[in-house]
Amino acid sequence: MTLKKLKSALLVTGIFLFFSTPLTAQTELYEPVFDNTEEVRQYIMDNDFEWIAGETPVSDIPWEEFRETLLDSEDFAEWEAEWEALPKVEIIDAPQNNLKGIDVDISAASFMYQDYEGANWTTDVGNQGMCGSCWAFASLAVLEAMYNLDLGNPNLNFDLSEQYFVACSSSGSCMYGGNPITTVQELRTMGVPDETCYPYIQSEGQCSRACSDANQRIMKSTNVRGIMNGDNAIKTGLKTGPVFCSIYASNAMQYYKGGVFDSGPGGTPNHAIVIVGWDNSDNSWWIKNSWGAMWGIKGFGKVKRTCCAVGSTGTVYNAAITTMAPAICPEPPVVTIRQGLGGANGTATVKLNICANRPGQKSFNITRETGDVGNNITWSQNSGTTSSNAPLEITVEAESSRFNKEGVFGGGGLLLKNDLQNTRIPIQVEVINADPPVADFAADPVAGNPPLKVNFTSLASGGTIEEFHWDFGDGSTSEEENPSHKYVDEGRYTISLRVVGFVGEDTATKKQLVLVSTDDEEIEEHEEEIEEIESEGDAGAYDEEEKFDEWSPDGDGKCGCSIPGRTSRSSIPGIISVLSSLFQAF
Repeated sequence: MTLKKLKSALLVTGIFLFFSTPLTAQTELYEPVFDNTEEVRQYIMDNDFEWIAGETPVSDIPWEEFRETLLDSEDFAEWEAEWEALPKVEIIDAPQNNLKGIDVDISAASFMYQDYEGANWTTDVGNQGMCGSCWAFASLAVLEAMYNLDLGNPNLNFDLSEQYFVACSSSGSCMYGGNPITTVQELRTMGVPDETCYPYIQSEGQCSRACSDANQRIMKSTNVRGIMNGDNAIKTGLKTGPVFCSIYASNAMQYYKGGVFDSGPGGTPNHAIVIVGWDNSDNSWWIKNSWGAMWGIKGFGKVKRTCCAVGSTGTVYNAAITTMAPAICPEPPVVTIRQGLGGANGTATVKLNICANRPGQKSFNITRETGDVGNNITWSQNSGTTSSNAPLEITVEAESSRFNKEGVFGGGGLLLKNDLQNTRIPIQVEVINADPPVADFAADPVAGNPPLKVNFTSLASGGTIEEFHWDFGDGSTSEEENPSHKYVDEGRYTISLRVVGFVGEDTATKKQLVLVSTDDEEIEEHEEEIEEIESEGDAGAYDEEEKFDEWSPDGDGKCGCSIPGRTSRSSIPGIISVLSSLFQAF
């Protein structure tokens, strides 16, 4: 994560942004370049460092490629005018933010936001990938943690969109890193929506690809002011939230897996991280990085305060958090009221949830949005409160007499208003045929050799049909409108179709409709009989099971016998047909 042309050690607290003074005379110290983990471990031993090297998500990236893609150490002289114009106020202590009981003692031997009073107040560790967007990840990690702190809830884990900041702001880019000064300004003026509005893609992206309602999902920082700083000032900043800081990231840092990282004083800052605590016992800062959770200690780490130009003296900026994110999310979909033509009034239930980023009770009132539908509906309540733990449910009813033909009608709906937003709830009315359904179906083919694939087609009529329930006679079923089924075993199979309409249901059963056989003559006879039944419209013929069973030696309807209700034939030519003629003579 590059800090574009960063000549300052940038710090941002939940309430502060820290910038070091421009380092015009700072030189980059010599450090070795490593080819593998073993070389780094030898380097640690040779210098008596106390940290652990291993494979990480970035350790396999060659140093030159890593430095050019994720880091930046260009000259920052062009920013000096901007730097000098920034306000700087020297203070000894910082004002306590509204932290719902959070009280950080800067005289304590150690502290970290990952484990304060048994809770983790930071959010999930991100991974910038092969994109120089560390400035976006670090600055937004501060705002996310500040949101937890401001609301006194460590479990919100609100996720802001780094991709939106990269694609839509002028603060930086994937290729060149970010400008810490404009980052501060745009967190105040532009703000950033949630991650789902524009998920991270590890490239520049296009602002036009963000969600259409991004402006209604924005979080911002406010009330920025400068503070001179040093180690104590960073701790003072940590009283109100994590601190956005720049650091010099060396080749060795790519391999960090634990302990207290140290590689010497370092050179010009080229990377942005977040300071989340300290430990006086080993003179270190706890930091949150953006190289994935497999780097360091689950994405976090400890860095020697004398290492890597971290925490240099400079300027601190106060940045209290505000939010413009909506209370109701996601945006309500169109609510459809379904009713039968000429029937009773239709109803539907509207369910609204408080966003995870806006916990707590929210008061509201509901009014009508005028339109063809909006003017002809009533609803169950006009005002009240709702929360993330108790979603709001509103019953909406349409006047059926106002909608006297089939079709879908729209126009208007409801408006939910509160102190944070106006939420439009679009409503449409669907008027459908409410006649009872009549079940019927066809099969093709109705006979053949195993395995036999049969295509079934619903011929149901009547009112609007909403469900199809097929039984293929061999233990298999389907809920498709026009399914296909493969029969493996020989035999005769009874098929049924149950249809469920908007009003009522109906079932059609055709006994012994499908024949699966290896006897081609039997197949041909069966097809002729089914064709005759279908052409005569003799649906009742399928139901005369008793007649058929008389010709079945075991009464199971499967002994080479054909469709019931017609002349039954044996698979042995001549014998049964002669008997049939004799019986008919009497």
